[in-house]
Amino acid sequence: MDKIARRITGWACLALMLASCGGEEFGADTPPGKCRALLGLICDRGSECFNDSTPQSQCITTLETQRGFSCSQAVGVGASYDTCLSDLRTSTCAQLTSGTMFYPPASCSGVIMN
Repeated sequence: MDKIARRITGWACLALMLASCGGEEFGADTPPGKCRALLGLICDRGSECFNDSTPQSQCITTLETQRGFSCSQAVGVGASYDTCLSDLRTSTCAQLTSGTMFYPPASCSGVIMN
């Protein structure tokens, strides 16, 4: 298992309560597409903060496999979805990490609905 996915997996299910994330066949403005975009950003920031070179697609696949995510089943996003993305982009690594764990901003809690 790659390092970044291992670090992210511990918090992804609990903090984000992600029910799903899936394939690239979904439009960017659909709930499944937004789910995929969120996981992609999480993987990108995790890679940046932990200086890990795991490809985004591998990180997303590892998260999906370990937690049984399926973005194809996402039916909506919460009101804080855009804020979550913005907070993930603008937060420093010091704000997003503690030791070897990655923690999303509070605005990301429960943002993907299934």
